[in-house]
Amino acid sequence: MTALAIVFAAAALAFAIAQALRVPTIPFLLLGGVALNLLAPAGVPQSDVGPLLEVGLSFLVFFAGLSLTPSRLKGLMRPVLWVAVCQFLAVGALGALLALWMGFGGKAALYLGAGLGTSSTLVVVRHLQRSGPVDHKRLALGVVLAQDLALVVLIALIGEFGAGAANSFASVVKLAAFAAGAIFLQRMLPRLAARFPLVDEELLLLGALAFLFAFAGAVATAGLNHVAGAFCAGFALSGFPLGGVVRSALDSLNTFFAAAFFVALGTAVDLADSAVIGAGLAFTALLFLVTPPLVAFLAERKGRLNSRAAITTGLLLCQTSEFSLILAIYGETLGHIPHQVVAIITFIGVVSMSLSALFATPSASFALLRFRRILRKRRLPDTPRDHALVLGHGANGAFVLRPIRKAGIPAVVVDQDSAVVRTLREQGVDAIQGDAGVDSVLERAGVADARFIVSNLPAVEDHLRVIECARGVPVIARVFEQSDAETIERAGGIPVINALATADAFLLWFDIAVAD
Repeated sequence: MTALAIVFAAAALAFAIAQALRVPTIPFLLLGGVALNLLAPAGVPQSDVGPLLEVGLSFLVFFAGLSLTPSRLKGLMRPVLWVAVCQFLAVGALGALLALWMGFGGKAALYLGAGLGTSSTLVVVRHLQRSGPVDHKRLALGVVLAQDLALVVLIALIGEFGAGAANSFASVVKLAAFAAGAIFLQRMLPRLAARFPLVDEELLLLGALAFLFAFAGAVATAGLNHVAGAFCAGFALSGFPLGGVVRSALDSLNTFFAAAFFVALGTAVDLADSAVIGAGLAFTALLFLVTPPLVAFLAERKGRLNSRAAITTGLLLCQTSEFSLILAIYGETLGHIPHQVVAIITFIGVVSMSLSALFATPSASFALLRFRRILRKRRLPDTPRDHALVLGHGANGAFVLRPIRKAGIPAVVVDQDSAVVRTLREQGVDAIQGDAGVDSVLERAGVADARFIVSNLPAVEDHLRVIECARGVPVIARVFEQSDAETIERAGGIPVINALATADAFLLWFDIAVAD
């Protein structure tokens, strides 16, 4: 009982410090547990904190399942899977190769690779709560939730590895059956809740807890890890609007047990080893060298984020998941890996979570964006200059191009329609096929070196992205509403209201500009 009291006190202190410094709480909580273990004469007895680890883990996984709402990822499933899978495979493979090169065994290399290839949901959620509405929010959240799902499945089945093909297949079938039941309940429970609403918050709290432990117990009775049951229970309750109500009712309780869990987890890890620190720094360096550019590239190409949002996503996901720590603890329990590997994965988590919070900022993203543009200019000396850039040919493209060509100004047109691009090229106009809302396409078209830009893009956000990339180049933007025109004007653009008036307004502006 004394050990539990000390753990709770350390959790409260570490949580308060992290909140005051506005940094991720998990590193402070883990370090609080490590410090307790070092300060206690005989260490913190693991038999005392073991039950706390089990309960805290159940809540952590339950809330991960509760956050996995399919409607949140509507329209984003493809880019989410691209980023999540590529990050896991690429970073994980490089991490495993580094581990083998450093002399670790095959199983240890796999655990280290799996730990490097996934990102923390808690860190991402905390960052997004503070940053407000941002372009990369849904993509980053979808990626970490998809990775959580993969790690939970791995944790649930890891004990079956080496148990024989028949037993492993039976475990997979059982897990699939529970997952199917969770999917069915996820669709049905919100309807039942709508017909029989629970207005009493205490009754809702007790009902959700009973559901959590009943599901986890059923999965454990079937011979599977209770972690899978806790995750399935959370997913079963995640349907709208039931999921939001349950999260609100259990949020404080989850925060309490999660804080105590990470402190208790820290007491089981020994970081006071130079070999652990050296290896941890090497793996952390690999993580920061590979993850940001890889994720930024995929987020821009597959997720259609602008360059700054894509870079922010890469920086934000450049840390390891709390579930990788859990996976490592289970691996040690099963005898797959030595304690040193668990300590290295913990060290990577503490350092990467702390640094990610410092680097995933607008100022850092803007600095990297400017650096990337400098490098691209060096690689692309043939980028057009002092030209008229037309984004989206549209119905008025011919009217816009006519005076430009008559004045002898070189023109570049960006359009997604291959037939339009082919026709323009046949007419001697330099045309690029691509999405003008993507920064890489704009840079290829020489957006920052144009004489002026005519934007026929459909959304105000696309116009704003062009204005940001243009950096002082005049941008004439087609809009349909007065409020949109005011937004464009505040951003430094030249708005033209009504698509039918675009050509005439442009001609008037062009005549004035040429006369000047």
